[in-house]
Amino acid sequence: MGGYAILTVVGARRGLNAAVTRTVAFDAPDWLEERYEDVARVAATAAAATQRTGADDRTAGDVFEVIQSAYEELGYGAEWENHHQGGALGYTSREWIATPDLDAPVELPMAYAWNPTVEGAKSEDTVLATADGVEVLSTTGEFPTLTANTVGVNGEMVLPDILWK
Repeated sequence: MGGYAILTVVGARRGLNAAVTRTVAFDAPDWLEERYEDVARVAATAAAATQRTGADDRTAGDVFEVIQSAYEELGYGAEWENHHQGGALGYTSREWIATPDLDAPVELPMAYAWNPTVEGAKSEDTVLATADGVEVLSTTGEFPTLTANTVGVNGEMVLPDILWK
């Protein structure tokens, strides 16, 4: 398995889907912690932009633009091209996947799962975006957490961190 593992699960219960990714490190490469913190910042930015975008009747493409900007500011300009960035989820694992030109409306309240990657690190959680804010629905309370500061928008989110073993 190597020095660390990234585990991703999308499950359904009573017809509704939830998505999570967790990282467990044993003897991880030196770069993992920094990249994980950066990818968590992109995930927090996506969630914050979703909540703000929904309030403005904007689109998935608008959120995608904020995600691209976050990657750029953190020094990973083309990273978004290596994996889809996620989107709305509910009765399927993704009702839609955000792309630069997708005009699907960002609706509130709605569940979303953004799953950015940064060169060997990934962050993904199911969040509920409402007019009042964003709540992480896929937290267990038993995994370590970190506070991820958003990029280009004001805010921060508490998200799962790497589990070091």
